[in-house]
Parts: sequence; C-alpha cells; structure tokens
Amino acid sequence: MTTPGDRRDHDGAPVRDPRPGQHSAGSESEPVEDDWRELASHGDTDAQYALGVVLKERATPEGLAEAEIWWRRAAQAGHARAQFNLAILLHQRQDAEAESWWRAAAQRGHLAAQYNLGHLLDGRPGAASAVEAERWWRVAAMSGHVNAQYDLGLLLDGRSDPAAKAEAKRWWRAAADAGHPDAAYNLAAACFETGDVWTAERYWRISACAGNANAGYNIGLLNYQRGRLKTAERWWRTFAETGHAECRFALAAIGRHSGKPKSGGADP
Repeated sequence: MTTPGDRRDHDGAPVRDPRPGQHSAGSESEPVEDDWRELASHGDTDAQYALGVVLKERATPEGLAEAEIWWRRAAQAGHARAQFNLAILLHQRQDAEAESWWRAAAQRGHLAAQYNLGHLLDGRPGAASAVEAERWWRVAAMSGHVNAQYDLGLLLDGRSDPAAKAEAKRWWRAAADAGHPDAAYNLAAACFETGDVWTAERYWRISACAGNANAGYNIGLLNYQRGRLKTAERWWRTFAETGHAECRFALAAIGRHSGKPKSGGADP
C-alpha cells in the first residue's frame, strides 16, 4: 500500500509567469527566482508557493527552511498546494501539525491531500478514524485518484459483505484501467476466484507487462494448464531471470519432465 506522500514529496511549481517578459536565461516559461521572491514579498500566494518549490529543490537545509516559511505563509492564506507541501515537510519530521494542513487542503479539494489524510487516519485505532479514512479515500477515488481507488478497493475487499467485494472490484478496475499495476493484479485475482478466467488473464497480463512477477507466473500457469508450454515457458523465464522463485521452480519442472508447477494461480 502506498505510504503518505502520494509518491511525491511535494507538488511541482505552477506554470505561471509573475511578470511578462522576465524569464530565466535557460527557459522561456520558467520565471527567475527574483521574480517569484518579489511577488511573494507582496503577498502573492502563488508566488509564495512557487518560490517554496524552487527553494526546496535546492536540497539544502537553508533552502528547505526558507521553503517552509513561504509555504506556511501561502498555506495560512488558503493556498491548497502550499498546505499540501507544508504537510509533507511536517510529516517527514513526524510533526503532528501535518494532519491539520492535509485536512485543510483536502477540504479545498486537493486529491493527494485527501488520499494522504485517509492514510493517516487509516493507521489509527478506532472505528471513527476508519470511517473517516474511507470517506476521504472515497472522495479522492470518485475524482479519479488511482491510489485512492486502489486502497479503497483493499479496504472493501477485506469485508465479508459480497456487495463490498463487488465494489472493490469496480474500484480496482477503475485504477487498473488508469495504469495501476497492483490494482490490475488484485482485480485479476478476484475475477479468477469467481471463475472469470478471461478477465483474470487480461488484467494479469497488464500487470505482468508492468513488471509484476506474480502476475507473470500466473499467466504462465494458465498457459501451462492449456498445454501452451512454449508460451508458459516464455513468461516464466522472463520473471525467473528477475529472481522469482516460483517461476524458477516451474522452469525446472518443465526441464526435468517431472513434477508440475504448483497450482494456485490467484495467489497474491
């Protein structure tokens, strides 16, 4: 499951020129730092946010400290992306203040903040936190956030209610169709368990092509069971070379003409 941060440590700078005609020498679209700084000092929240991005990307303690100052100013004025970035900085140093800024950004519709706030709440004990985590993931998922769709699927699939499991498959399908390889794998496994082998194969193939070795093993197993030994061997060899133990075992079994690859194609 993805950890808070949405696979990025901050939002990128917006495409915005502070003053027409003033650009850096290396780009016609990237304003120079002095332009951002001038506007930021006059209370322009977009400039404060963008200046923070520039300073953070220097990867120096001084730059990071000043980035926090500018992001905090913009965040206090209601800038959602600055609120999100400030929360990331605070979370990285385990500062509980991060929650309040993710919450502020989430309430302003920032999808990654909604997703990260869900993670923060999901890790806490108590039914109330779990309910709120699901609510934020659902809000983000409905707006197309693929990691929220995937994690919401995990949450729902863990329930015994058949309706919840069916909904989990719908969210995994949405995330898989948007390019999430783990969602594709889980959707395939769920379909295999209910006898929908055609859909299972389709999504395991998508996941395997994205590098999921377990999916590659399962595709090989399906082909082996159909008597397509060369196709099975090709899939297993691809992932055996990456160190996947079951693929190595399957190849050895074929080579010895003794034993069979172990079954259980839907194992995660």
